[in-house]
Amino acid sequence: MTGIEEPILLRASHIKPYAQSSAAECVTAHNGLLLAAGLDALFDKGFVTFDARGELLRSDLLTPEVATAFGLKRKMRLRDTLSEEAHVFMRHHREKVFLKATPARRRRAT
Repeated sequence: MTGIEEPILLRASHIKPYAQSSAAECVTAHNGLLLAAGLDALFDKGFVTFDARGELLRSDLLTPEVATAFGLKRKMRLRDTLSEEAHVFMRHHREKVFLKATPARRRRAT
């Protein structure tokens, strides 16, 4: 996604957070993405997620300045296609982890 190939700068990230996963979900390869460290941090905290086509979705709570600082660009997408099983985990991420801007959150973010 970012073009970073240096292994020490990459993180194995759970799609469905480890704390919310069953023992089997914690260890399945379908519940993982290999992301650049900064992108992993944004993904873990719910500031970004991916749609069903693998395109990056940015939370309204992520300011344009922070997105730029992390090197995010429009039309970024996962390089690999997600498995059917991974889509289930990603749906969970979009619904339960991804930060949606409610009016109260929007006020606090500004």
